[in-house]
Amino acid sequence: MEMMLQPFRLSSLLTLLITATPGPGLLATSPASAAEYRSLPVNPQRYNSHLAFSPDGRFLAGAGYTHRKNRGQVTVWDLPSGEISLTQLFPKYCQSPHFSPDSSLLAFTSHDHTVYVIRRHIEKRRTRWRLVARLPGPRVPKIDSFWALTAHVRFSPDGSQLARSVLGVAPDARSSTGRPSAMPGGIAFRVELWPTDSFAVPDRVLHSAGGRVCQLAFLNTGSDTLLTSVGDRRGTNRLLAIDLEEDTITGDIAHHQITDRPSCYGFSFDVSPRNQQIALGGCGFLVLLDPRSFHVTRRFTVPGEYYQCQSLSFSPDGRLLVSCGSPHTLRLWDVSTGDLLVEREYFQPIDVAFSPDGQTIASTGSLHKGSPSVLLWDVQALLRNAREEAPNEAN
Repeated sequence: MEMMLQPFRLSSLLTLLITATPGPGLLATSPASAAEYRSLPVNPQRYNSHLAFSPDGRFLAGAGYTHRKNRGQVTVWDLPSGEISLTQLFPKYCQSPHFSPDSSLLAFTSHDHTVYVIRRHIEKRRTRWRLVARLPGPRVPKIDSFWALTAHVRFSPDGSQLARSVLGVAPDARSSTGRPSAMPGGIAFRVELWPTDSFAVPDRVLHSAGGRVCQLAFLNTGSDTLLTSVGDRRGTNRLLAIDLEEDTITGDIAHHQITDRPSCYGFSFDVSPRNQQIALGGCGFLVLLDPRSFHVTRRFTVPGEYYQCQSLSFSPDGRLLVSCGSPHTLRLWDVSTGDLLVEREYFQPIDVAFSPDGQTIASTGSLHKGSPSVLLWDVQALLRNAREEAPNEAN
């Protein structure tokens, strides 16, 4: 049954100014100039922690939560007009938005592992969004948010399937009271592949990932392959490549194989165009991997012992890589040389994404403490200003 989602339009735009101070890093961090960014209109009560561009470049989707009653929310911006096309509340914290390859569908998850799919259509020359599928989460007793906040979805490159991670509890992992065991082995994740033409029942269910599935991405290297970052309560974070036909692991690299620094949060990763490289970031490192051998091909010099990479995104041509994370910084890297090109500071950077044309970087976080914002950075302006700053730093 379809449900109409009503569009929302702000009566006035929220204008925010960036104030940034120099901080630790490879380059002296400069305040952002007005030519480098523009702010999208946001509801100050709604925080966006995850972002996704539509492949046609027209829309940007944000998912997160609202400060009131801790509900979930999804916002979609129409980028040509700069206006909000949709804003909708949901019962639980929302995350992991992802558009289908033809930009007609938007999928995202919620805190209870429910997956929502909405479709874009034109009605009376206006864009409308309609709920077309709701994939319920598993019926398991309440588990702490560390496990529940790891749901993820991803459309396949041809748009025929939607992959989702699902939390489960093994039958023998329950205590005598029926509640789930606290043992790491009792937490069982699986990956389901759903047909996007019906969303009736999953085509396949993969169990080889195990552990806590944090992120998903499709990789085509001669056969259908799914990349997933996983972790468990012992603190072991891994990046796996799973053969979709055989449900077997064909690639595996763990945190301790990359760095001797302590492991903390999970990995973040992105795949470059045409599957040439995988960018992988975590606590204390940022590297490039060969997608077939999983060998490290390049190490980026990251600042500080407590560096944590929250999110990564390749430019469409694969020449640039943007990352965000602690210490409260957005960084733009040259993939071929490993050089840090641009560094900008702002509060609580959570997610970044390159636009399909490579001219814009979207980032979420806060320009001021307690002030949620979504910024669109002009890539050419950032690079131009970085070149102008370089002689001054040399002097």
